[in-house]
Amino acid sequence: MGQHLGFAENSSMLRRHLAKKKVDPVRCSFRLIAVGPIYPEEMKIDGHWKRRDLVAAMEKALADEMTKAGYQVMNSVKSRIRLDARRYAKVRRVFRSKLSKLPEKRDK
Repeated sequence: MGQHLGFAENSSMLRRHLAKKKVDPVRCSFRLIAVGPIYPEEMKIDGHWKRRDLVAAMEKALADEMTKAGYQVMNSVKSRIRLDARRYAKVRRVFRSKLSKLPEKRDK
């Protein structure tokens, strides 16, 4: 999480998103909600990419749902990978327990 608020060009996305909105990260408080591991670690690069793409599909679904529920999502998540709805339902339950504006059921 700290790297996202740092100054390194390739790992400070959160700082850059906040700067675009003219928000000083030093004056913010943060709540991190994380789920995982979702998949077992993959040692081969092609397996890693496949898992990364599957997680990206879940991130997109969650970002879309959060936006629709009225949360301000700072980045746009892109993915064309088919969502694994069964696995996403487990991940979504964790976020739903922490984000009260997410509806109980997912719109499809």
